Order: sequence, then structure tokens, then C-alpha cells
Amino acid sequence: MMRQLQRSVLALIATALPVFFISAAGVSGQQPSAPPDLDPLEPLLPPGISDFDIELYSTYAYVWKSGEDQVVECLGNFSARMGQHELRSRDAVIWFRYVPWKDKRYCDMEVFLWQGAEVRQPVGTIETGPALIITLRTFGKVIQNVDARANTSDDQSELYREALRARGLLDIAPTANAEVAEVPVQVAPSAEKIRLNRPKPQKRVDFSVGPGGTVTHQQIGEQSVIIAKGEIMLSQGSPAQSGEYLELRADAAVLYAVTGKLGGGVTGLFGRDESEKPSIETPPDEISPEEEPRLSGDRQSDRESVGEWISAVYLEGDVVLMRGQRMIRASRLYYDFRNDQALILDVVARALESSRSLPIYVRAEQVRQLSPTEYMATDAQITTSEFYTPHVALGAKTVYLKDRTPRNEKGEIVGVEAGTYKATHTTLNLEGTPISYWPVSSGDFSRDRMAFKSTKFGYSSDFGATMETRWYFFNLLGLDQPEGFDATFKMDYFTKRGPGTGIDLDYERENYYGLFRGYYIYDDGDDDIGDRFDRSGDRKNNAPDHKNRGRALWRHRQFLPKDWELTLEVSYISDDQYMENFERNEFENGKDQETLAYLLRRQENWQFSVLANTRINKFLTQTEHLPDFRFSLIGEPLTEWATFYHDSRAGVVRYRPDNRRLFNGKYRVDNTGETGSVMRADAREELEFPLKLGPVNVTPFVTVRGTTWDDSPERIGNRHSRGGQNRIFASYGVRGNIMFSKVDDSIESELLDLHRMRHVIKADMTAWNAHTNVPPKRITPFDSGVEDIDDFGGVVLGLRQRFQTKRGGPGHWRSVDWITWDVEAGFFNDKETSVSVSDEVTGDR
Repeated sequence: MMRQLQRSVLALIATALPVFFISAAGVSGQQPSAPPDLDPLEPLLPPGISDFDIELYSTYAYVWKSGEDQVVECLGNFSARMGQHELRSRDAVIWFRYVPWKDKRYCDMEVFLWQGAEVRQPVGTIETGPALIITLRTFGKVIQNVDARANTSDDQSELYREALRARGLLDIAPTANAEVAEVPVQVAPSAEKIRLNRPKPQKRVDFSVGPGGTVTHQQIGEQSVIIAKGEIMLSQGSPAQSGEYLELRADAAVLYAVTGKLGGGVTGLFGRDESEKPSIETPPDEISPEEEPRLSGDRQSDRESVGEWISAVYLEGDVVLMRGQRMIRASRLYYDFRNDQALILDVVARALESSRSLPIYVRAEQVRQLSPTEYMATDAQITTSEFYTPHVALGAKTVYLKDRTPRNEKGEIVGVEAGTYKATHTTLNLEGTPISYWPVSSGDFSRDRMAFKSTKFGYSSDFGATMETRWYFFNLLGLDQPEGFDATFKMDYFTKRGPGTGIDLDYERENYYGLFRGYYIYDDGDDDIGDRFDRSGDRKNNAPDHKNRGRALWRHRQFLPKDWELTLEVSYISDDQYMENFERNEFENGKDQETLAYLLRRQENWQFSVLANTRINKFLTQTEHLPDFRFSLIGEPLTEWATFYHDSRAGVVRYRPDNRRLFNGKYRVDNTGETGSVMRADAREELEFPLKLGPVNVTPFVTVRGTTWDDSPERIGNRHSRGGQNRIFASYGVRGNIMFSKVDDSIESELLDLHRMRHVIKADMTAWNAHTNVPPKRITPFDSGVEDIDDFGGVVLGLRQRFQTKRGGPGHWRSVDWITWDVEAGFFNDKETSVSVSDEVTGDR
């Protein structure tokens, strides 16, 4: 059951409303709106020809030939770019041909933008509207970028017919004598001149009653009413048009006829004319379906034609609405066929989420179809569970949705499912109990703008039962996602800890990139991360310092002119146990949590940097740099036999130990007590002399380093002292290595994916000695690699082996390490350092 919840319930919450209401869109038999009569316009000629390529983007495309024109019908998220000109709309139809001009030819293109049309000119002018026609001309190429393409005609679609109609009224014809001008784009006409309300023909409604049922007719004023009981069935459309065919079933129905259609024309249909009755109170005639075969041919024809007279229907008693795989059950339903409006009460709807073929169930107290593309649901509950009280569900007080999905004449979706929505008082319910709340959400949805991302369920002794959900942040708020930005909104609940929420943001643009991590939890539990001690050294429990816990981390890198880089970081953590308890992987393997500004410039083999940082998490041990300047030079050749390395820094540093470690004030035996601001300067110079003695590489080296501090707290025995301190450090030694290899082309194994074998053996050695006047234990450890260097010497011997093979197949062969086997042994002259031997083997797993 838990796996089923993980795989189904919340994975479809964000898509449930679109799937359900888009299903309902087909119920109305809605066709794409079409522009009716256009005002006659004079022919418009483009003023010039561009040299830019035209790039076309869409989700789907039909491509075919129409006379001398090449036609491209683009469906879903259409956009086009020619230089700095940009075109956007939901769908588009494009005609283009190549026209000769002098000694070359250009592409003459007409673009019909449909729904949400927008044209951006280079000067900033924007032309918008529901539909526009644009003329483009260019000597460049036409580049198509679509997710799916069909080289077949779609000239019978509603979109293409309306595009032809608009194009015919504009009467734009290609002109081969056009001269080159500065503005190669012509827009005409504005969308305000395209009116979108052409009436569509009323579809026939078929009506039947099952065996044992009854049909009665009443004339109430000018309204003719048919009352039917017993296995009622109504249908609209043709079964061959699966996306458009509607079927309604119920136990009882009231059918409303078009005013003036039925009335006295009911003679013979129900046995006699109801208008001859002396009064409306006279009991209506009744006729059983079993008597239908005895009707005359004319009467039977009248019975079938009643479908053309039905304007609306009221159904009750086990009401079922079917359209393909979609099904809606309700206790009562009213449908107005002429106005495409409906009211459905006590709704239980079922639909399939097409990408995963999982069922979605929608329960609502009331659903209103306000128009063919607008819907309102009250007290809605959405889930993938068929139980009346599902394990997990999404609830909303009201949901408003407008469907903007393109459909063909059959009612089938031909583009991206899209629309707008607004939901109020949204809750996430667990076993019928709300566990999270969102007051209002609105925006656009489409298959690429779903709000829900993932969910995970589990159980642990520390957190109890856990539910962790992830949502696309911008889609959840109904905002357009900025280019290069990706944000995830977290909503979690832990039965032993409490509710938690947070945001993970990653972004990358041409000149910068970065991330943000934020999380908050009201923690009502205890941590279990091992023993801890308070300041007095007594053991304490793992209860956090307070219940409001979380973190906020921002890291940003900006690329500045002239090869400069600026890195900014800010990190706040609520308490010392939070990261270890809630972000264990980052705690053990991630970068240190710091608040800093770092300016860097790299060029060739040198770099210069400035570091300024401060500590805001008092339970972390950190060194503050206020600031610290550093310059490095790597591998600068002095002569053919000498290479120079340089590293120097100067600045102000301050050591800030964990505030829980202050047992004896600022003076500690290990010199890790808190310091004031200390000025420090450090310079390291190294010379290497690389030599090649046959197959052996030998590199003698010598290093000199000098460091000074203007203040250095020190404790020697019972005596404390302060004051400046200077350190001189020198080391010298030699590094050497030799390498052997052998190839065996006879090794071949499909099972182990081995294709020949190369064995590489490298033996290396490093011997050195060092001297200093101040040991590291007498210096505050501001930075690793500066204060912690020691004056010991020794020898390190290593034997490293690589077994390499070829993989990838013909044309893609590459060398890979199959097995590595490294052995290393160290011998040191310091009395506190013992012999060290290590052995490491890695390979395919």
C-alpha cells in the first residue's frame, strides 16, 4: 500500500484538475474559436529583406506542400526569432516560398499567430492580441525546432481554415522587386480587428428509453417538456469521433425542447396532440416503449427527430457521463446543450493521466460549466484512490479553471494541454485530516508547467512516519519561470518531529550562477546523534536548543569584466545539531558553512585574491579574515633546468572557536582559544630542478617560508605571554619516479567487457627533511597549510599499478581503468610519527 501511495497519489495531484476539466471540455463539443468577418484591408507589402536566419520553435508541427507554398502548421508554445524580432503565440500557420532577387533568392514568409499573439520589435515596440498576421522576408535560412513532426497535410483543421480565411482577406502577395530596408517585419492587422464569435451549428442529441420505461409530455406555457423514466440514455456526436462523442445515462430525465419546436407539433408522437387537452391539469398521455413498433412510419420518424429539438436536459438517479475513458458519476446533472453550460451535483469523476496511465478521482460537491472553456468546482477533493476517504488527497474550497487546449473537429487534443487556474483554501489531506494549507494559488498550467514534482514516504525511529513532497515553485505560484532558474518547494511532515517547509533554488546565467537552500521545521522531538557535552563537561541529552529549527544558505558567483570573479556566501544554521540531524550528507561531505566575500582574478599561471569572512554560527570553529590578500605564481620557468613557485598572503585574521569549548578563557594548552584581530604575513618560495636520467624522472627541490604575527597568545607551563612572533621554515628533498607499461592485444572477453589489456606500473619516491624555529603547537591554528606545518622529515615509497582496457565499440573506443592497485609506505624521522603503510585496490564493481 505504501508503494502504491508513493507511486500514484501525489504524483498526479498537480495534474488532476487539468485532466478532469479538459475532459469536461470535450463534453461541450467545443470547437476552437474562429475569427469571423474581417474588415477589408489594403494589401500590405513588407518594407525590406533581412539577412538573419528565421528560427521556429513549437511542440508539434505538420509540414506539407500547398501549390507553390510550403506550409508549416505549428501547435503548442510557438515562437519564432529573426534577429531581434520575436514572435510568440499558442499556435501558428506559416506559408513560405523562395523568390529570386537579382543574383540570389530570399524566403518570403507569412505567419498567422493564433491565441496569445505577441510581436516584439527591436526598438521595444510590442504588438499583442489573440491573433495577428505577420510578413517576414530574409536571405537567411529557415530553421525548424520541434519536438515531433509529421510530413502530412492538416489542411482540414479548424486552425488552418481560419488562417486561410484571414490570409485571403488580407490579400498579401509576394513581390520580387522589394528593396533592402531597415525593418523587414510587417504586422497586420491588429487583433482588435479580428472578432472571435462565429456561431457554431447545434449538434444533434439522440434520446432513448429502455424497456419498461415511460415517456410523458407536458406543455407548460411556451415550454415543451418531456419527462422520461427508466434507463434513460442521451448521446451527442458520432461514436466515430471518440474525442467528441458524449453519452449520458440516468434513471430519470426531464428534457426541455427548443421553444416553439415541439408544442402543437407533437401530434402522433405521443398518441394525440397535448394542445387539444382542455387544461394543463389534464393527466398527460403516456406511452410505453413497447408500443413504439405499432407507430406509423411517420410517427417513428417524428420520435427520432425529437433529438433535434432538445435544448437542455435534467438527469437524476445514478447519473453517468461517459467520454472515451473518462467517466463522471453524480446524483443530479443539468446540461444546457445550446449554451454549453452545465451544473453537476455530488460529483465523482474518473480520468486517466495519460503519461502514466494512472486513474485520477475527483470528488466535488458541485461542478459548474460556465462556458465551453470555463469551469468552477466547489469543495473539491482530488486523489488517485477510489476510497471515499482516501489515504492522501488534495482539497480545495473553490477551483476555477479555463481550458486553452487546442482541439480538432473531433474534439481530440492536437496541441499542449494548457489553461489557467485559480484555487482557494487548498489543503493536503492525510486520512481525511488536513496537514498543510495554501490560501490562494493561481497561474497557468500545461504538461510542462505541472506544479507537483515528487513525493516520498517512509518511517524511521528518529522521525516516525515521514511524508516528503516536492513542488515546482514557480508553477505552484503561477509565475513564469525565469530563464536559467530552477526552484523546488518542499512540504514535509514527520509524525515524531512536526511539519517542515523549505525552498531549494539553483540558477545559472551567462555571467553568474548560484544556489539557495532554505528550510524551517517546528521540531517537537529529540535528536539521536550520539553523546554531547555542555560547557562544564557534563553529559547532556540530545534535545535541541529550541523548537524553531532550520537553515538558510546562499552561494553566488559573479563573473566580472577583465577575468575577475566575485563569490558571495551567507550561511545561517539554527543550532549545532541541525545539519547533522536533517542534512547528514551535506554535513559529512559538503563544503563548510561560511559567510564570506571572495574576489579572485586568474590569468595565465598567476592569481590574485581577496578574502573577507565572518562567523555568524557561534557553535562552529572558524577563522575570520578581515580581509586577507593572497598572490600565487605557479610553475614559472626561470631557465631550462629551474622552475619557480611563489605563494604569499597578508591580512588580518581572528580565531573564533566553538563557544562550547571555552573552558579556560582565551588561553588554552593547544592555543585554540579565541583571539583578537591579528595581523599576519606569510610568504613561501620554492625552486624545483627537474632532471631526466634515462627512464627515471628526478626533481630536487628546496622551499623557504617566512611568517610573522603581530600578536600570538601562548601558554607554556603556568606562564602566559603575548606579543609578536616570527617563524622561519625550510625544507629540501628530492622526488623521483619511473614508469613501465605493456600491452596484450590477445585479451578479449565480452562477459567482462575487456578488449585488450594495458598494464601500467609506476614507482615513485619522495625524500625530504625540514627545519623550523617555532613548532605548530605554539601557534594559533588560523589556517590549515600555514600554521600547522611541522619540521619532520622522512621517505615515502609508492608502487602504483593500472590495468587498462578499451571500451565503447567501433568508432567510439576509449581507454578506461579496469583495476587500480596502489601500495604506499612512509618512514619518518620524528619521534611522534610512526611507520605508515597503505594499500588500496579499486576496480569494476
